[in-house]
Amino acid sequence: MSWRIWRSVARRCNMQPLRSWDQSINQMISLSSGKLWRRLSLIAWQASIYWIWSERNGRLHRGVFKTENSIVTSIDRQIRNRIASYRESNTGLASRLLQLWLSSAP
Repeated sequence: MSWRIWRSVARRCNMQPLRSWDQSINQMISLSSGKLWRRLSLIAWQASIYWIWSERNGRLHRGVFKTENSIVTSIDRQIRNRIASYRESNTGLASRLLQLWLSSAP
């Protein structure tokens, strides 16, 4: 399930998702597809880790299960919110990041 969620999000960042944690770490360290894509990819990766871990904890400690689509929707919302947080300090950056994210929507 984690792989399918990450694959869905990574593809929106024009990334080839990797299954190995070590390979994924190295991939994030060596991102070189431009500053905007790099920033968007890191935001997406962080959001994915957070929501996958949150789902794991919900299942383990509370017995609450969410669907993959629900988790991907939460990730999408968090990414949009993070991008929106740039509006006050850098409107141009926020606009360009949001355009990239929305242009890659399925």
